Amino acid sequence: MATISYTVSDTIPAPMAEVFDLLTNPAHIPQWLPGCKSVEPIGPLRRGSRLRLAFGRRTAELEVVELEIVELTPHANFGWIERRGRPGSQMYFHLAFAGGSTTLTMKSIWHPKGLRAWLRARWSRRKDAQRMFEGMINNLRRMVTR
Repeated sequence: MATISYTVSDTIPAPMAEVFDLLTNPAHIPQWLPGCKSVEPIGPLRRGSRLRLAFGRRTAELEVVELEIVELTPHANFGWIERRGRPGSQMYFHLAFAGGSTTLTMKSIWHPKGLRAWLRARWSRRKDAQRMFEGMINNLRRMVTR
């Protein structure tokens, strides 16, 4: 089945080091990742380490997602693959210098399991990814301008 990916770029009005620290600090992830309620690191943050994220509205009904860090290049790249939740779903962040700001490029990659999932994703996944990326960008902008 064909891979589905979605990429978006935008500018964050802050230096690359500050944006990278916000993206990679587990304590800040719930502040910029839409729907995320909490993050529990499983060991120090490095390639191969894991994070447990809880999503949902009610404590009794939280969905737990486990991520594995697959890319961690200081001040430039950060990426993960979901091991529990939506297995195989990947997210990558690339930061680039843009004067006093940072150009943030985000890419979501998903490998659907079967034709039905692929067809459903072709219609809804792009809108969901766009909404999520817009939320991330807005949250990061809000965090750096406080």
